[in-house]
Amino acid sequence: MTTNNTTNILPAARRRIWSIKSVVSMGLLCSLSVVLGTALSFNMLPFGDTYTFKISINLLPVQLSALCFGPLGGFIVGIISDFLKWAIAPVGFYHPGIGIDMGLSGVIVSVTLALIQKRRVRLVHEPDAESLGSITLLQAIPGVALSQVICSMLLNSYWIASMQHVSIWVTLPPRVVNALVMIPVYSVLLRASARYAKRFGLT
Repeated sequence: MTTNNTTNILPAARRRIWSIKSVVSMGLLCSLSVVLGTALSFNMLPFGDTYTFKISINLLPVQLSALCFGPLGGFIVGIISDFLKWAIAPVGFYHPGIGIDMGLSGVIVSVTLALIQKRRVRLVHEPDAESLGSITLLQAIPGVALSQVICSMLLNSYWIASMQHVSIWVTLPPRVVNALVMIPVYSVLLRASARYAKRFGLT
C-alpha cells in the first residue's frame, strides 16, 4: 500500500491569505508611507485646519502594496498609514474619508493595471517579480491618473470642503493642479518601484 505525500499547499500566486513575509513587508511599506507623509512632504496653500495643495509621495508605498499584495493589501496599508500619520502629526480632526481615499488609490491602481495587462483581478495575492518587472510607464499612467482624479481631485476636495463648511468649488481648483503635478511623478516612481521590488525584498 502506497501513501501519497503530495502536499496541498497552494502556489504563492493563488494563496488566499498572505505569508508572514508579506504581512511584514506591508507593515514596512505602511511605515514608509507615514515617514513620506510627515517628514518628507511639503504643505502649501493652507486652508483652515488642512491643506488644499500638498507635494508628497506618501501614496507610493500604498500603491506599491496594492501591486504586490493585491487591492486589499493596498487598501489596508492606505487606511492604517493615514491614521498613523495623523496621530503623529495631526492637522485638524481626523477624517476617516481621507484614509479611505488613500486605500482606494491603491485599489484603483492595482485593478486598472490588471485590466490593462489582461490579468485576473485577485483581491489577495503574493508578489510576482515577473509581473512587477514587466510594468511599463504607459501601463502605469492610466491607473495613477484615475486614482488622482477620483481620490485626490474629487473625494479629497469634497472631504476638505465638508470639514471647512465651504463649497467644493473653493477647494477643487488647487486639488486639480495638485493632481496634474503628481500624476507623472507617481507614474514614474511607481513603475521604477515595481521593477525594483525584488531588490527591496518584497518578492
